[in-house]
Amino acid sequence: MPLLRLLIVLSVFRGTVAYSQPSPTYIIVEEGRIGSLENDDSIFGLIRGVEVDSKGRVHVLDGIRRDIRRFSSAGQLERLFNLTTGSGPGEFQMPWSFALSEDEHKYYVWDQEERRISLLDVESGAFLGAFTVSRGAGLWLRGHRDGTVAATFAQRVLPPEGHIVRVFSEEGEELNSFGEKHPLYYEYLNADLQDFREVSLAYASGRWFLSFALPYEIRSFDESGTPLSEISRDVDFFGSTYEEGEWTFPTGVGRSVFVPTPGVLAHAVEDRRAGRTLLILYDFEGKRLGELPLSGSGTNKAFFFPSATDGAGLVYGLVSEPFPQLIRFSFGTRSGD
Repeated sequence: MPLLRLLIVLSVFRGTVAYSQPSPTYIIVEEGRIGSLENDDSIFGLIRGVEVDSKGRVHVLDGIRRDIRRFSSAGQLERLFNLTTGSGPGEFQMPWSFALSEDEHKYYVWDQEERRISLLDVESGAFLGAFTVSRGAGLWLRGHRDGTVAATFAQRVLPPEGHIVRVFSEEGEELNSFGEKHPLYYEYLNADLQDFREVSLAYASGRWFLSFALPYEIRSFDESGTPLSEISRDVDFFGSTYEEGEWTFPTGVGRSVFVPTPGVLAHAVEDRRAGRTLLILYDFEGKRLGELPLSGSGTNKAFFFPSATDGAGLVYGLVSEPFPQLIRFSFGTRSGD
């Protein structure tokens, strides 16, 4: 696999307070890609999810080819099993998203058509059980502690009192829910934005982070779902619109939120008018650490969909053009900082 490298340097504002330590300079390096038009092992139809395990292996759900593949940390295919079409136990009509369990022994796979989450054995693909989800649509899943799975729901299907995030046991019992529909949701309902990727969820160090496509906002919650804080910023390209033919679109769009390294929260923000994407970095208290422009070789769209990270500097994004690919990044600080 050819290695493509892209070095982007993020300069962070440095304070002038006496005795303060210099702020680090963050970097993100593109290390390689998985995706091909020639090698069948890495030809994707539609990537519906990606996960990274503790060994750096990459797990990929393909919604069109209807399979789950595991690649080594070097990008070599290790294992593949197909998802059987149907409505019976262990069968799928529309595999929409998936997650790796915290113990890395199971996959949770959401079937958009059947409205259920199925559990599959990671090594064999064997069916282990399933449960249905009420009002389910556009779910994105995240494996959580103690054999639980968190699901984010599209705001359009929520009742007025409904929560965006719901946490289930593997038997389907709803254990917790949090995150109210955004009060400005209906202002953006027809803004080509409030689709099934309108929210993004991350978790680290006992905190949940929930971001919205519009407006520019990230909410944080403790482990139980109790609100902690909100990160809201006035970004110059948010709140405006631009014309494309007979259609009007919002200029700024919030995309994926994730934790690339301990204590750092990254939020991908798209400036549609300029055709660029920024990774805006915060600490967990909402202090802004700076911004990282993404450009070149399609990387500006790498974090439009849910991304995957091991939380220790390994990050995967995905792009669909000119053909589906996973992009592997390393994230950290520049040597000497």
